[in-house]
Amino acid sequence: MRKQPNVSITKLCGVFSSQMGAGQRATAATRMVETFHLGDTAGGAFVEVPDGAMAGAGPACACNSGGQASGPNGSMLLSAGNCYNIRQLADEFKASPVSMAATDADLMAAALAARGPGAVEQFIGEFALIFYDAPARTVLVANDRYGFCPLYFHVSGEGPGRTGRTLLVASECKAIRGVTGPLDYDPAAYGDFFYVGYVLGDRTLFRQVKALGPGEYLLWSIDGVVRKRYWHPSQVLVAHGAEVSPRQIHDTFDAAVARRLQPDKTQTLLLSGGFDSRLVLGALLARNQRPRIVTLTLDYPPGHQETELVRRLMRAMNLECEVRTAGVGHLDSALGLEVFHALDGMYPTFDLLCSRLYALIQPDMECIWDGLALGVGLGGHHLNGKTFRSNLPKLMTARNSVRPLLKKIFRPEWFEQVEKEFHQGLEAELSLFSDDPDGWSRFLLVNRIRRRIAPNDFQLYARKTFPRTPGADSRFLDLVLTVPAQRRKDRGFYIDLYRDRYPEFMKVPVISGDYCVDLPKAGRGRIIRRPWRQGVKEVSQRMGMASLVSGTYHWLTAGQRRTMSNVARLLRFGRLDREIYNRPFIEKGLRKLEHGSTYWLIPMMLVFYVELWHLLFDDGQYHALRKEVFRS
Repeated sequence: MRKQPNVSITKLCGVFSSQMGAGQRATAATRMVETFHLGDTAGGAFVEVPDGAMAGAGPACACNSGGQASGPNGSMLLSAGNCYNIRQLADEFKASPVSMAATDADLMAAALAARGPGAVEQFIGEFALIFYDAPARTVLVANDRYGFCPLYFHVSGEGPGRTGRTLLVASECKAIRGVTGPLDYDPAAYGDFFYVGYVLGDRTLFRQVKALGPGEYLLWSIDGVVRKRYWHPSQVLVAHGAEVSPRQIHDTFDAAVARRLQPDKTQTLLLSGGFDSRLVLGALLARNQRPRIVTLTLDYPPGHQETELVRRLMRAMNLECEVRTAGVGHLDSALGLEVFHALDGMYPTFDLLCSRLYALIQPDMECIWDGLALGVGLGGHHLNGKTFRSNLPKLMTARNSVRPLLKKIFRPEWFEQVEKEFHQGLEAELSLFSDDPDGWSRFLLVNRIRRRIAPNDFQLYARKTFPRTPGADSRFLDLVLTVPAQRRKDRGFYIDLYRDRYPEFMKVPVISGDYCVDLPKAGRGRIIRRPWRQGVKEVSQRMGMASLVSGTYHWLTAGQRRTMSNVARLLRFGRLDREIYNRPFIEKGLRKLEHGSTYWLIPMMLVFYVELWHLLFDDGQYHALRKEVFRS
């Protein structure tokens, strides 16, 4: 066993198998942790135990996040992220030899040794952990109750009478693929990606790799792997007859902020013009914290007011704010490729904010505060008061336009498989939730927030800094999810909190979705809104979207021309003879694209993403891709 004390960890991986030799397990764990690409200056830990090896790594800056610990009787723990109530829980384990001077990881190890997997249900925070129980010779793999801290796993050696299964687990899917070699792509994940925009449930791009769900854990032994769900967000009961006051919500959120504060570290807030980051700012100021405030100026279309609203708020609050310019996310961006790779290619990131933010986030920001899950908890613009099923057409808006293209790109048998398995997976996920507005809010939390938004914090930004997400606090979510979704819609709780606790926020309008909300005139059930940008259709045309229909290369912007060139370059770099492709159609489209036909850009972009998936997960091909296609 090699141990490095007081390590801050944000990424985990482990290999457990009675069929592999100790050297093989150690080599595999080392290979997995290297795929996190945290750099030579990052902290790390490596532990070898009977039947396994596990490793952890974190950004170069030291912070209270995760750690390594020795439990009783030779047990070992590696954890990423934070358990914020472990000091309070420690009082229940007075018989343990662990003292209160021990690290949080030591106390977590003691709790797990005393209570086994049941201890995880009591932990509050956003964390992932691997715990080797020496007396039982078992391994527990778990993440937080709402499942925000990503953890992926692969089990092999299955079959009647087979024992000694091999378990691979990691914070990033690519780490597992780096050990297993080629895996089967999941047709259902293709449908999720192109129809919904992110992968649903426990699916990943690979059929054999799954994402650990909320309220789940794995228990490995030489006899096999047991997967158990002990809790699910759909189990939170809605209190239709009870009244939850803004004060209760404020106090619970304030306690969540207090649990995450580390006063000796830099507190950095990425402040937008929206509701969420403004609420986090108020909670930090109320705790006498003056965070380092950073806002971004993006390539917004004319009429956009977000940066100006942030400046107005800073003047009203007498606060300083760093205004930084974020780059443009094009499909020829090496940074965009890096972000897509870090997030395992499970949603299209090139033109999203996270691909622009990542370059600006630096280790000296230390603790990055984010409003993750606040929109679902307090009633953001995705909560519209409609039933679950009535929201499905909006959820799958892209399917109507993308489906005919996929039908032409893929061979019939593969397309039918994508359609069939996508619908089967979607129905299985729908069955977990009630068909009402409350079911819709929980679906968004478990899928959109957990699988698309949370990885930005815990899979991407955690490579450089330490996320702080009080809106994802389990006690906070347990409270707000008891409030009927009908009462949480239209941002009413935000406005109540602002008016009662942070009245200075009411002086400056706020951006929410496509609207600017006039807070001074707003009240519960009465939201005064106006578009934050003028002429959405005209702006889209100025940005060149109309030219994609006209098929005229001349009218494209420089960025879109680079996009066309890069899509074509990648398709020539990749392989068009894969058995899933309708090759004649793709080759025709590629020739047209290379001759400047914008009509073929959208269908070829779909092939672009599929080819990226086949190239991302092999280090040799990934580095060649960066050099020869993305030119970095």
